[in-house]
Amino acid sequence: MLPLNNNITSISNISDSIKFLLDESSIDFFALKSNFDMLIHILGEIEDPRKSNLNTYKLENILAISLILIMEGNFRSFNYAAAYIKINQERFIKLGLVEPNVTPSHDTLRRVFMLLDPQQLKEVIINKLDAFLKRILELNKSDKEIELYSIDGKEFRGSGRSNNTKNPKSNFNLFNVFNVSKDLCLSSNPLTNKESEILEAQRTLAKFNLKNKVITGDALHCQKETCRIITERKGKYLFTVKDNQSGLLAEIKAKLDKDSKKVNEIKYNDCTYRILLLTKAYAGYEFSEQKAYVYMLSNKRKNQTVNKQIERYFITSLKEPELITRVVDSRWKIENDLHKTKDMMFQEDEYTFTDSNAVKVMAVLNNIAYSFFRIASNFLNDYSMLECRIAYNSNPIEIISRIVPLLDSKNFKQLLKDNLKGKKSQ
Repeated sequence: MLPLNNNITSISNISDSIKFLLDESSIDFFALKSNFDMLIHILGEIEDPRKSNLNTYKLENILAISLILIMEGNFRSFNYAAAYIKINQERFIKLGLVEPNVTPSHDTLRRVFMLLDPQQLKEVIINKLDAFLKRILELNKSDKEIELYSIDGKEFRGSGRSNNTKNPKSNFNLFNVFNVSKDLCLSSNPLTNKESEILEAQRTLAKFNLKNKVITGDALHCQKETCRIITERKGKYLFTVKDNQSGLLAEIKAKLDKDSKKVNEIKYNDCTYRILLLTKAYAGYEFSEQKAYVYMLSNKRKNQTVNKQIERYFITSLKEPELITRVVDSRWKIENDLHKTKDMMFQEDEYTFTDSNAVKVMAVLNNIAYSFFRIASNFLNDYSMLECRIAYNSNPIEIISRIVPLLDSKNFKQLLKDNLKGKKSQ
């Protein structure tokens, strides 16, 4: 997790401030059911793309069932999900989501995922989660807070068709924008190929207000236009530089060597950094508002069987050496946390969807499931994400029912007020 020093915000480091909101006191079924109904109410804000008045299942019920299955790791395909719901229908009947002996077929699930507007799903849940986490961060607010965004693509491995089929096609690549500070995936867009990820990054970042945000990504995104968009949107950037920018890489190496006496050397978390702050007169390769060149030598694999040091070079618009080291150190959290968790906990690589819209809807639902488990692991107890999944695997409704009521601003403020009042009376 990102440390709070150097003005980088991190949700995990202030978890004690709101643990009281998600304590482990027992909640009976009726209380859980009441809170779970709030999720149904929120999902009810989404417009049903099915135009027929003869729909057997409400859209919000199908989405709620899907989220439960995803959190359990039981949504592998539409066929599997439909069979699972049928076999376990008693629990969904108890929640009021299906009627006895009437459960949604794989065609019903598939149709919903192909037609649903994923942007609406994102707005009613992800945006509420974002606002909730923002209110938490404001408990420790400072005027110079910085949030870290990491951008990266991830292959949705079950979204293509084999070359042996009639209409073969490649898997979709999902472009993700991950708020590292809040552990929240803000955007997941399916792409037809890896090359289009650069343009998608530029289109997506151009929609964000990036004030007090640092954007980081791999060498693919070290593009002048991307950096221009980020700085135009009032943000900062730090990107890896590799051979895809061979001229820039050679320039960074030469400049660090030539101005070696001006280099700041810092050791942090088993890495050695050499940071050269650039003068305003230096043009270099003219990346927008470039402020520093960075060299990193990592010894993080020193305890492995093969001790391999890793060298990396970066360009950044940041000018604070201590902040630069912490951003570099956290740049791969999107890969090590978000992507890895979605594969391990939700079996994302096992999904067999070939429709672009269905992939995007599933990606948003996975991001919601990830956020619920992350919030629970930060605030519900001292569990890791994996431990939290094991503890609540058979009953993710408990997590949903504890968190959803907090997404309401008035409810959150009242809980905070009541807690502070209780502390004063002790």
